Amino acid sequence: GKANIKAYVEPFEAETGIRVNPITDDMSLAQLELMVTTNNVSVDVVTMGNGTASPAHKKGLLEQIDYSIYKKEELDGIVDFGKEPFGVAFVMYSVNMVYNTDKFPSGKPRPNTWAEFW
Repeated sequence: GKANIKAYVEPFEAETGIRVNPITDDMSLAQLELMVTTNNVSVDVVTMGNGTASPAHKKGLLEQIDYSIYKKEELDGIVDFGKEPFGVAFVMYSVNMVYNTDKFPSGKPRPNTWAEFW
């Protein structure tokens, strides 16, 4: 939470002059659903993984983003697959399988299938 405030909230406040009341707690699907169904919504933006965002979207708990209000150069900074109707991806990563080139030097046989890799 503190890192997100430092990375996103503070620069946003400095650039726009808009004061943000950040929260550092995770938002569960149950909490979001309770806020929406009781019409007592206390947040504008939350961080949630796809495992929460997708069901929240299917339940109609999220507002659609109006991308037309943003400058083209701002939107160009977001990969296309990260621009969802109800959210924007902000953390992307990959898991990579590698092998030690000291154990499998160039010019010698290297794993070419998953069976050989394992």
